[in-house]
Formats: sequence, structure tokens, C-alpha cells
Amino acid sequence: MRVHVLLLHAGGQRYALPSASVVEVVPSVPLREVPGAPAEVAGLLHYRGRVVPVVDLAGRLRVAPPPATFSTRIVVCLRPGSPADTATRRLLGIRAGDVTRVGVLDPEAPGSHPGVLPDGLRALGRVTRDEEGLVQLVELEGLLGADLLARLDSEVPVPGAAPAADEVAT
Repeated sequence: MRVHVLLLHAGGQRYALPSASVVEVVPSVPLREVPGAPAEVAGLLHYRGRVVPVVDLAGRLRVAPPPATFSTRIVVCLRPGSPADTATRRLLGIRAGDVTRVGVLDPEAPGSHPGVLPDGLRALGRVTRDEEGLVQLVELEGLLGADLLARLDSEVPVPGAAPAADEVAT
């Protein structure tokens, strides 16, 4: 089964997000810090009139963060189980490096591997290969636990809010 994906990097390794969950890829902008949040929570993004929690992929995967470069991006994703209605759907941002291209992977191809799940990290899926080498799928369902997502659920529309300097404009 072939899957369209967005390819990105964290900790010097290649990962892929299913493109069906990607809403938009935006430049990495300064984020509002969340005092007391776990290290993998990069902060809050003002995105098109909403406040969206952003996860640092390297921090969540417990790998060394790459230096910020021109290709560092925030991938705004539709959270699993979110309503289809654009006004009420729930979003999650993922900050990653080298977000530069899309591709097609077959996670069930001969030679693919189910992946090794570190303790407490359900976000890593199958490992497969493309023309550049090994790539591992990221499962949005397991990226953050339900308890942390519930605490970060402040991504409601801000009626009549003027765009802030750090907002991604429409």
C-alpha cells in the first residue's frame, strides 16, 4: 500500500508524515513559550486566528535537535479524530528540519520493518526505504499522550483577533 508523505528530518534521521494529515507547511517563526510544559512542547503558534500547540519533533523523539536552518518548518497537521469542519477541527504543529519535499512510500514493501518502539513513544511507525535510504513513518496518534493534548487544547478560534507579528498570515 503506497502512502503519500511529507519527508523531514530530526536528529540526523529521516522521517515521514502522511500527507493526508498535513494542512500546511509554514516557516518556523518564534513561538510563545508554555511555562512548565514538557521539553518536547516547542510552544504555541498563532496560526490563522487560532492558537496551535507545536511539538518539537527532535525533542519528542529524544534526539539531538538540528540547528535552525532555512528549511526548518512547522508542519500544521489535522489531529486524529478531529472534526472535518474547518472552524472546529483541532490542529497540531510539528517543528522539524529539512522539510523540503513530498514523496510516496510503501511501508508494506518487502524488506520493511515494523520499527522499534522506545518506552513511552508510540509515535514511530514502520521503517521502509526510498531512493535516499531508510525513512520511518511518524504516527500522529502517538506523538503526544492524550493527557498532554488535553492540557494543550487551547486552539480555539480567536474571534476578530488582529494578526500578531508572529502569526502566519492567510
